[in-house]
Amino acid sequence: DAIAGAREFVEAVKKQGVEVFYITNRNASEENWTRRNLDRLRFPGNGPNEPNTLLCMASTSDKSKRREYVATKHRILALI
Repeated sequence: DAIAGAREFVEAVKKQGVEVFYITNRNASEENWTRRNLDRLRFPGNGPNEPNTLLCMASTSDKSKRREYVATKHRILALI
């Protein structure tokens, strides 16, 4: 289950034009299940016609490289 208010927060910031990235420490092999969970919980920004905003763990649980990747084209406003 999602944390109370999480989906509503993501919906609100997306309406303001903010791109939301989901950076998770789930293994890349779990990406399809993670996408299904986001869809089931109705989180926006995860559809087949949207840019890839789900970044799973490749080789390390350190999220800094994935955050740096996002920062190459986006200004990071918050880490939640």
